[in-house]
Parts: sequence; structure tokens; C-alpha cells
Amino acid sequence: MSRFRFRGARFQVWKSWCVVYRHAGKPRRLTLGSYPPIALAEARDMARDALRDAQKGSDPGAQKQADRQAETFKDLADAFMERYSKKKKKSWREDQRIIDTYLEPKFRHALAKNVTRAQIQQLLEEIADRAPVQANRVFSVVRKMYRWALQQDLVEMSPCFGLSAPGKENQRDRVLTEDEMKSIWKAF
Repeated sequence: MSRFRFRGARFQVWKSWCVVYRHAGKPRRLTLGSYPPIALAEARDMARDALRDAQKGSDPGAQKQADRQAETFKDLADAFMERYSKKKKKSWREDQRIIDTYLEPKFRHALAKNVTRAQIQQLLEEIADRAPVQANRVFSVVRKMYRWALQQDLVEMSPCFGLSAPGKENQRDRVLTEDEMKSIWKAF
């Protein structure tokens, strides 16, 4: 299929690979990609796979549309905040701040199911370089968000599986001085 687009005094031709198949008795067309990024041999392999799927009863075009309409990370974060965090956590404002500050700028347009463990690890390492405890808080929020998404069947896998907290937290040991003990006893 060729498409002509007028650009000044020139015509440019875009060519794309398509396969035509039948699903539920209706003819359907699936665009495989454009030429030259997808070579002829690769397009033939893709067409064979699409036709094989159509013969088995699935609709390759519907799968492509579903992938386009799949939930983005931002959609997942918004659903997590509305349906879980705001209802069940007193600290939901902190979760919202972490999502807005650290997670959404990095993953806003990515599909939630396509966020990888390596991407999460890289983000946490970047944060841990300057604020190790904050990196642990970000990890906690993203891990909880993906656990919730797994329970709701919004994603099939969590990119946080197998990761551990990136920063080391030190517990503070503090003993009250004698003056502080006296003031506490007086207050009681």
C-alpha cells in the first residue's frame, strides 16, 4: 500500500506491509509495519504468524488494538491512588508526592506492563545516590502499587520482584538525658 503526501514540490511515498485475513467471517486487515524498516523476509514471517493466529481463532488486529489501549503507568498510578491508597492509608498524601515527584516523570507514557526491573533498579539507584532513605520509600510505593495491580489483574508481573531496598537505613539510638527525664516525670 502506498500513501502519497504532498510536501512542497515533491511527493514522498510511504509503503507499508499489510496482511488480509478473515475473523468471524469478516475480512480484516492488519498493518505489519512500514518499508524499509521492516524487510520483506521479516514481513513475510510476521504475516505467517498473523495468519496462523487467525486460523486458530484469535484476532491479531484486536490484539494490536488492545496493546495500544493498554493501561499506562499514569493510569495505573491514578487507579492505585483512588481505589487503594486514599481509602486505606493515612499517609496517602506522601504516596501521591512520591508518585508525582519520582515515578510519573520517568514512566508516565510507558505501558504499566512494559516497565522493567532494570528501569526500576536504575531509578532507585539514581535516587539512592543522593537520598538513600527516600529511595527506599519510592521502592516501597512502587512495590505496593504493583502488588495491588497484580491482585486486581491489571498487570501480569511485577517489575519489583526480586529487588531489595537500595538504601541502608540506620536506626537512631538515643538515650534521654537526666534533665529530659526530670521534665518528663514532672509532665506526668
